[in-house]
Amino acid sequence: MDERIDELEALTHQMVVRINQVSSEELTEFVDRRQALVDSILHTIELTPLIPEQQQRLRTVLEQDSILLGRMTSLKDEAGSWLKNHGQAKMQRNAYEAGYTPDSFLMDKKK
Repeated sequence: MDERIDELEALTHQMVVRINQVSSEELTEFVDRRQALVDSILHTIELTPLIPEQQQRLRTVLEQDSILLGRMTSLKDEAGSWLKNHGQAKMQRNAYEAGYTPDSFLMDKKK
């Protein structure tokens, strides 16, 4: 159990230290690895309860979640902004690229 908690602490610490430089892909990989560790710890807890020291170590890891969540929110907002701008640019481009039949012609009437 202590080995898994050690690994969780190290993984979380490495991510928190580099949090402003990580990409969304790295963050996704981190979340997947962390979830696997947490699942493993939860499975072990069902068999053997945590001692107070282990509980405190896990609380310390959980305290850093706000930092991670802040970065995830920031990346989500950046992606949303990019998608919004990309969608607007596409609408503007489509307005100027109106479809027409090349064989057709326009007839003006003189008044």
